[in-house]
Amino acid sequence: MCWHCVLTPGLLEANGDIDNLVIPLHNKSKKKQNPHTTRLRICKLNYKNMITLGLLATLEAKPGKEAEVEAFLKSALPLAQNEPDTVNWYAIKINASTFGIFDTFNAEEGRQAHLNGPIATALMAKADELLAKPPVISSVEILAFK
Repeated sequence: MCWHCVLTPGLLEANGDIDNLVIPLHNKSKKKQNPHTTRLRICKLNYKNMITLGLLATLEAKPGKEAEVEAFLKSALPLAQNEPDTVNWYAIKINASTFGIFDTFNAEEGRQAHLNGPIATALMAKADELLAKPPVISSVEILAFK
């Protein structure tokens, strides 16, 4: 198990250098023993590459176009899978007529490539036909994730 999943960035920052992070270990047996400490190896690669960037797009389907919007989003999955800089991509249904896309990126270049990529191009080409209003697309900052 990678300990970056267990320790929050705040804990690491509070303790300083992650190379020398010391965690007390306690003996759980009933025998009385002194607690001891050990050096905990942290997966620095994953900690330093924490996903921090995202996009959240909400789409309001025109009445009677809900099934088409849902089908469009499902059909976009292969396009998202071909984007090397898109870490996670989710097509979601919020309610009967509201849908969304949430995706995450390690770098701004990946986010911009996605915004200028084939999914966005196809969505904008169908927006007048399928959507009650223009999509609301927000750049977001990931504060924490599991």
